[in-house]
Amino acid sequence: MKAISKFREQQGGMTEYQLAKLAGIGRSTLSQADRRSVPQMKVKTIILIAEVFNMTPGEVLDSLLELDEKEK
Repeated sequence: MKAISKFREQQGGMTEYQLAKLAGIGRSTLSQADRRSVPQMKVKTIILIAEVFNMTPGEVLDSLLELDEKEK
């Protein structure tokens, strides 16, 4: 877990608040997603994160899964 936090660091160190604001979701929603394993994250959250970083949802999902796997 905490794959979103690690992903944010990889992408330039954006804060949780900044990402939530740019994605149009609440900081608490983003925080809850970050505490889940990647397969349990909502697709909508991944799509919104992808839009912020100008990536496809598949690219974000691949990165999150890789980061999640490294933690194990």
